[in-house]
Amino acid sequence: MKRAAALFIILFLLVPHVPVLADKPIYARLTVPFFCLSEIPADMDMIEAELNRITREKIGAEVDLVPLLSLIRSNPDARRQAELNLLEREGISFDLLVDELLDYSGEAIPLDELLNAYGQDIITVVGEDRLNDYRIDGVLYALPSVSDYVTSQGISMRKDILEKYGIDVSQVRSAADLWPVFETVHENEPAMGVVCGYYTKSAVLSFQANAEVICDTVFSLSETDPGTLVCYYATDSFREQSELVQAWYEEGFVAFGMSFQNINASSLVRAGELFSLITVYKPGIEQEVSNSCGMEMVTIPLMEPVVSNYSYSLRHWGISRSCVNPGKAMQFLNLLYSDSEVVNLLSYGLEGVHYVFRDDGTIGYPQGTTAQTVGFANSMPWLLPNQSISYVWERYDADLWEQLEAYNRSAQHSPLVGFIFDDTLVAAENSALMDIKNQYVYGLTSGQLDPDIYLPQMLAEMEATGLERVLAEAQRQYDQWRTAREELS
Repeated sequence: MKRAAALFIILFLLVPHVPVLADKPIYARLTVPFFCLSEIPADMDMIEAELNRITREKIGAEVDLVPLLSLIRSNPDARRQAELNLLEREGISFDLLVDELLDYSGEAIPLDELLNAYGQDIITVVGEDRLNDYRIDGVLYALPSVSDYVTSQGISMRKDILEKYGIDVSQVRSAADLWPVFETVHENEPAMGVVCGYYTKSAVLSFQANAEVICDTVFSLSETDPGTLVCYYATDSFREQSELVQAWYEEGFVAFGMSFQNINASSLVRAGELFSLITVYKPGIEQEVSNSCGMEMVTIPLMEPVVSNYSYSLRHWGISRSCVNPGKAMQFLNLLYSDSEVVNLLSYGLEGVHYVFRDDGTIGYPQGTTAQTVGFANSMPWLLPNQSISYVWERYDADLWEQLEAYNRSAQHSPLVGFIFDDTLVAAENSALMDIKNQYVYGLTSGQLDPDIYLPQMLAEMEATGLERVLAEAQRQYDQWRTAREELS
């Protein structure tokens, strides 16, 4: 009898249903985070009301959108803890988890059965191969974004400054080629910062490092042996990067006072205080950065795109262990991956109110409305699982999403893609290594610490803290993971 009751409860939670009380339907309710870069849109209630009109009809559920300010992008751990503290204080429990709120098996439920029952569109859109890359011991806890999953690095520079001083950037291929560009700007605009990371309190060349390092570790693949793990911060690649950025810093190229604030570097460009910022590189990024900087920017790549362990760790969605109706949650996720009506609403708002169509098929603000006065503008639309089914904003190429898909396909895949390190057996040592990394690496990668002095000091502290033991455990897991992957292929 108890087993029958338990089975009934499980089926009740998983199967979509809309009970009716006194001829009035009672809808399942889902609580979902909605991240905003720096300001919560004024018309959130309007967007939520329209979303619920759609979800009542399509999946028999209502959605509570909880806006969260995302002000700590350069420190995901601090951001995540601040948000969790807020949620605990407000008594909010999410049904869907995204990005840093999602901690795989710790806070998320297995998704395979739900995906097969209610997420067939997700399987079609994402593909079995990418879903397999996200499995932990054969179990799927998170769903990847399909729009933007490549790690890349570029630099965006003020076009007016390049033209004013006749600076040719056509031959720039890497960060090492930027010295004459920076030198010219610094000589002619001495009051202006020359370069900054994407956020003022972040590594200047952080995207390059992100492509190399295994998430939540200090390890990367050997530069000469792809089957061997090493400490990334002991590699020639990291030393050369640190030496280059320190040379920029010593010459006065790096924007002054980076460590005293934590804002998007585009704000400094907009204020006339900065010439360039390091950013991701992808189709459409030039217009995206131009929009955020408030002036025309020239953006060029500084590395080849790579599908990395890091890029696979971003923009993933899952279902919380506290979710009381996971079937409905998966149905809503299915809409986020496949329903253009829902995705456009959450990206741009209401047609005629927050956007209108242009003659070329793109969209823009209604007449008399600007970015500063519009009631809804999603500042982080790329966080949605499938941005590629949304409209294209004016001034972007109309085939932007096709370009992005082709760019994603062109990227090389790191051998580390899909590998997740479980530090259970060496948790204390690994935590200590991450603390040491956090103490030194920002200074080394922003030019403020001399790598000749502080890099050996950091590595010595890591050695004394158990680096070799953690490395051996990571290597053991990586070998097992590679063997398992080879057996499946």
